[in-house]
Amino acid sequence: MALFCTFAWSREIAESTRLPTALVAIVSVLLLDIAVNVCNTSCRTIVIDMIPKNRQVLANAWGGRMTSTGHLLSYFLGSVNLESMFGTQLKGICVLSGVALFACVGITCLSVTERVLIAPFDRPSKWAQLRFKFGVLWQHVTNLDPELASIFRVQLYGWFSWFTFMFFGATWASELWRQSNPDGTTDDSARAGAWALTLFSCSATFFSFVMPLFPLNLVLFWGISYVVYALAMVAVGFATNYNWVLGIFITCGFSWSFNMWAPFSLTGERVHQLPAIGSQDEISSIESETDVVACQELEGDDLVAEEMFSEESGVYLGLLMSSIMLPQIASTIVSFIVFRLIGSGHDNDGYAIGVTLRLGTVVALLAAYATTKVSSRPISL
Repeated sequence: MALFCTFAWSREIAESTRLPTALVAIVSVLLLDIAVNVCNTSCRTIVIDMIPKNRQVLANAWGGRMTSTGHLLSYFLGSVNLESMFGTQLKGICVLSGVALFACVGITCLSVTERVLIAPFDRPSKWAQLRFKFGVLWQHVTNLDPELASIFRVQLYGWFSWFTFMFFGATWASELWRQSNPDGTTDDSARAGAWALTLFSCSATFFSFVMPLFPLNLVLFWGISYVVYALAMVAVGFATNYNWVLGIFITCGFSWSFNMWAPFSLTGERVHQLPAIGSQDEISSIESETDVVACQELEGDDLVAEEMFSEESGVYLGLLMSSIMLPQIASTIVSFIVFRLIGSGHDNDGYAIGVTLRLGTVVALLAAYATTKVSSRPISL
């Protein structure tokens, strides 16, 4: 919440500390991005830890529904005049978003019961622990389960195309609205972009609630969703009016609903299918080095094995989130190159943004093909 406020009041903070406003804003956004991803990873890990294997699809379906609903509410806040209460629209959105995040995470923390791990007196040094953690992470990366590797590969391809849409979709919609309404104000064009995102979120929320109700092959529909998204990006090159833009955004909402559901459900199911970590000797060694106070009635090997599973799920979710964050960097670099090469040769930014969005078509099709390497089966909630 502090980072939300730092970003919203970056100008005032910069003036009082004699730092450049852009520097304060950029640093706060970077730190906020890290904090939100840590929070997201933790919440998804809790789902894997607390929910049994046969309920992973349903639990992650509700996760997708809640995410889409949150997007819809945030876009609604963007359309409400908050300046009278907070001074600027940005400050109002940041404060309300921070309060909502704090409240939801607080409810989650109060609702989830975890065991307490009490460290022994002769525990290794901090450096030894850190070196051990990185060693474990490297082991997971180099010996990654093929099924999980296939899921992460889809994420790498798919999120490259999604980030271009998330970064520039609203700006592209505003530009096309401005071309059809040259007498409109900047605020009007901004609201046109916000309305396109609102319809996108409405579509995603609708499909997030409806699609899990049907017995379907989740992997197959995940692949189909990327094909639909690729076709929508092809249509970007033919869009000539604002109504066409709205149709594209609504179509993308279908694909987004599966992007918020499928990878987490499949990862959760697969993590539960993986064999137990370590041998009996390794478990006995861990028992001798730690003292665990159980909040549930678990003893001996069962307790240690469950602790090990909890750590495993956190590592796998961290790798899954890494497969989302790395495309963010790549898409930013590619977009910068496109704007440098193409954007300067045209009178409006809409053309360069359209090219950037269409580049996502190829990567989305790669993601669709990558889903064919993921084991599939019909699911029923």
